[in-house]
Order: sequence, then C-alpha cells, then structure tokens
Amino acid sequence: MKEIIFFSNNKNKIQEISNLFRKFNYKLLSLNDFKNTASPIEGGKTFKDNAKIKSIYGYKKFDKICFADDSGICIDALNGAPGINSKEFLKSENKESLVLNKIISLAQNKDKYKAFFETSICLTLNINKHLFFTGRVYGKISLKIKGYRGFGYDPIFVPNGMNLTFGENQYILLKIYLYFQDNFLPFSLFLFFPLMCYNLMYLVLILHSLSN
Repeated sequence: MKEIIFFSNNKNKIQEISNLFRKFNYKLLSLNDFKNTASPIEGGKTFKDNAKIKSIYGYKKFDKICFADDSGICIDALNGAPGINSKEFLKSENKESLVLNKIISLAQNKDKYKAFFETSICLTLNINKHLFFTGRVYGKISLKIKGYRGFGYDPIFVPNGMNLTFGENQYILLKIYLYFQDNFLPFSLFLFFPLMCYNLMYLVLILHSLSN
C-alpha cells in the first residue's frame, strides 16, 4: 500500500478523510504519526499560497507525496475577514462560542449575512509538480449558534439552499465550484457528504488523479 502525507495534525479533518484513502489503496499518514514535526510559517496572502507552502515543506521533510490544505470563512460583515486568519480569529477569545456570537451580532447590526467557506488543497507529487484544488461553499451567517456536529464555524454557517447550519446537519446538499490547476471548471456537484465535505470532494479528485 502506498503512503501519502496529509500535512496536518487536525484530528477532525484526519478522521473525516482517512477511510476514503483506504478505498484507493493509499495509507494516509499525518503529522500525528511523527514526533516533533515543525510547521513552516504560513506567510502566504491566499489560501492557495499557504496550502502550497505546507505541501512543499511536507514533501521535502518526508520525501513522500504530500498534500496540505488551507481553509477559512470569509464574512461580508467583517469585510471578507477572517479569511486566511480564520483559525487564529476563532482563538481570539477563551471560548469559541464568544467569537461566534460576536460574528452573529455584527452581522445583525450591519444587516450583512453573506459568507462563504473556501478550501484550497495543494498536492505535491514532486518538487516541480503541484496540483491545486480550490472550492467555495456560499451561504450566510445564522441568527444564532445551532448544532453540535462539525467544528469551528460550522454552527453559524448555513449553505445556500439549506435551512440548517453545518453544525445541525450531518449530511448536507452542497453546490461546489471546483478550480483545477488555475482553470475554472463549470462543474457543479450536487451530492450528500459529511460535514466539511468540500475537503472530501477535492481528495476524491486527488486520488483519482494519482490512480491515472
């Protein structure tokens, strides 16, 4: 069985995708399988930049095919923030619920509810070959925190066409726009997947590209 590195120690993400890789005859390894692995400085200006930084670093570190993602939420009421700083923003208070309620209050005060999740994945096949997968899930900020499934901003994000937040519904119908190697593909997928399913969609494409 071939090995592939997921340059992440996020247990939620790792758990979501590990079973998927077994079906493609790949053994998924993450940073949790190695001791004291430092992470590079994510100095990029976009999700794609940061995904590439981590993916190349992992490839050089472990000498194996490696992929990394960078994800976040962009909120109209915050002028597009927190974006690439979503992780840090969520930790700006000692409880995530305080941050989520602040976002809800701000959205209500400004009457701006639009938001989108973005995920970019970089797959490094060798030092000179990288594949990029980027997608967005458009939606809005909910009026209150709802649901216990998922993690992060899931309990306050309602995807377009749905009445439930990511945190409420384990299986959500999503319309995902895919970008592949910098070329936009008008490829809409209407499928039921678990929470954070946009990550899973890109991994399916990654594995398909590796097997061909």
